[in-house]
Amino acid sequence: MSFKRFLMLLLALSLTLALAACNGGDNNKKCDGHVDADDNYLCDKCGEHYDDGDEAGDEVEVTEAEVNFVVKFSDGKILSGAKFTLTKGEKVYNLESGADGSVKQTVDIGTYGVYVDSETLPEYCWSDTFELAVTKDTKSLEIIIIDNTPNGSVENPFWLTQNETELTLAPGSELHFNYRGSTLKNITIEAEGLELNFDGNTYASVDGILSAQIAPASIGQIVSFTIKNTTGNTVNTVLKAYAPLGTEENPYVLTGNEATATVGEEQVAYYTYTAAKDGVLLILNKTDKGSITATRNVLKTVEGIDEPIIIPILAQTEEGNSIYLYVKAGDEIKVDVFAAGDHIEPQARSKGEMTNQGLKAWD
Repeated sequence: MSFKRFLMLLLALSLTLALAACNGGDNNKKCDGHVDADDNYLCDKCGEHYDDGDEAGDEVEVTEAEVNFVVKFSDGKILSGAKFTLTKGEKVYNLESGADGSVKQTVDIGTYGVYVDSETLPEYCWSDTFELAVTKDTKSLEIIIIDNTPNGSVENPFWLTQNETELTLAPGSELHFNYRGSTLKNITIEAEGLELNFDGNTYASVDGILSAQIAPASIGQIVSFTIKNTTGNTVNTVLKAYAPLGTEENPYVLTGNEATATVGEEQVAYYTYTAAKDGVLLILNKTDKGSITATRNVLKTVEGIDEPIIIPILAQTEEGNSIYLYVKAGDEIKVDVFAAGDHIEPQARSKGEMTNQGLKAWD
């Protein structure tokens, strides 16, 4: 073979190899099996798009989280024994805070409605958390409880609900009170150096006694007042709050068989009478200037109701008439004496009184 012929053959062979290398780009024909070990969705051999699924050990979708739920007051103090419920669709978790105020629970990721059982909270306390969101990264969540226990502050004043309330006032301190009622209250406090502020007026202790009147402008209205210790000593005393004698809250007590009522025009005086024995209570109305109503409350047991119901039995006099009630020993009878203003004679009306309302009881 001549050198020239050998050179041409070698050149042809090189060209064939080059074409073969170019034909290698036909991946569908030349790749003997796609592989995607690095999960980039491309064949590691030929570069074609290929997805053989994620390899074992890759991260899977997280659908739940273990969360430490902490029940605490707004000031940071923890609360144990508080029962609460988390709700998301059909998912319901009933939980209770432990001794450290917390409870751990694995829950589904999502947003939950929160209901705290008020029966498991201290008095005057309620929850301020109504919704909680749980993500895959959530480790701890708080349920906040608001403490509204009356302490005499502006935010949590004491409520005037008792006839007598014990007071302790530090030197220079001031206590706030709320009152909601339907009648006037006479306030009496035996102590030196106290001031009561109500409706822009200040009442101070005189000879060791503070006296004032508290009254709402309308039934059910809330009114506020304060009591201040102007001395340099701690004062321990009792606040006495009574409705005026003869009102429905503080009725006169009948102890004998006869009484005379003095009643303002178009007003009512209230009495109570306790029956000494079984019998008939007879009430005489000796005037035509008003009427008398007697009420005896009877307890009645009704099937299906746990507590007996109170049934009032009423009897009312007409002008110059009388009424009677059957009573049992120990029954407390409420007696209301009403003065009809349009029947009062001019002289009596000017005095604002009515007399001669007779009350008698016979066996």
